[in-house]
Amino acid sequence: SYITGSFMSAWSPPTAAYDTFLSENEDCTITSSYDEEGMSYVGIYDNGHDESYDYDLSDLSDIPDHIIEEFALDERREQWLEWNEEEE
Repeated sequence: SYITGSFMSAWSPPTAAYDTFLSENEDCTITSSYDEEGMSYVGIYDNGHDESYDYDLSDLSDIPDHIIEEFALDERREQWLEWNEEEE
């Protein structure tokens, strides 16, 4: 069995809550990905390991492909480039 969920937050991902849950439920796992557009960072939490990436839409080269795909960052980048071309 498993639990799945989704939420939106104006704050960072609840990694401390994940850690607490995992410490009390050793037979469970948690994988959670997140995108904080306002602060330009994305990441993934996987069973106690949190890996986040700051980004600028002009350069996504440091972000793993699976995260780019999950949050459609490449599409956002294209829209951003088009918007910047229109302003010039």
